[in-house]
Amino acid sequence: MMWQYKPSLLAISIMLLSGCASNLNPQLREQVPNTLPEQWQQTAVESVVAVNDTWFNKLASPTVKQLVTQALKNNQQLLQNRFDVEIQKQQLIVTGAALWPSLDISTRVGRSKDNRPVSYNNSSSVSLELGYEIDLWGKLSDAKRRDNLNYLAQQPQLPCSASSL
Repeated sequence: MMWQYKPSLLAISIMLLSGCASNLNPQLREQVPNTLPEQWQQTAVESVVAVNDTWFNKLASPTVKQLVTQALKNNQQLLQNRFDVEIQKQQLIVTGAALWPSLDISTRVGRSKDNRPVSYNNSSSVSLELGYEIDLWGKLSDAKRRDNLNYLAQQPQLPCSASSL
């Protein structure tokens, strides 16, 4: 049974070993180009033109303006990006609320009836709870920082997606 696999194992071994063999000239590998500068410098491009968000107002045709405005208003991807930014903003608010004390007030009113002898029992209660979690290890502040960075990262996607449309 093993003799059936010997030719294929031999062929695979030869291919693997031939891939490791190299006939490159070792002197070519050791040469280092001597034209490298000591310090790399590149000047910044000063002629960056900002894209105007209302570029379509410069178009001559009012029909095209109307179509572009309608496309920007009803585009599902733009709407989703706006919703994503709003979700991140609300998440930031929720995460920041954990850094503040919480106050819970609850009331309960009940009435019960006993059949023998017929009597009614009224009960009411009010509870007040005040709680605060100390951010000893920085878990809450790290969560707020994370959500703030997520919110800030989500904001630039709105104009980018609108201009790419």
